[in-house]
Amino acid sequence: MVYVKLEKDWTDPSGVSHGAGEMIDLDAGTLAKLQEEGVVAEEWIGPTGEKVGTNWIGPTSTQP
Repeated sequence: MVYVKLEKDWTDPSGVSHGAGEMIDLDAGTLAKLQEEGVVAEEWIGPTGEKVGTNWIGPTSTQP
């Protein structure tokens, strides 16, 4: 699971609506799909290790 920020409103497969700017946990498959659709921001918060996009915010970040 990764913790991501939504760029656009999205309704998950369970029918729960999530608004743009909301931070949610996603599995890798859903993350990939939402990235292709432009729903997920390039900046994301997740575990250390593999990075998605170019702007990493996490425990090893130098950003405040």
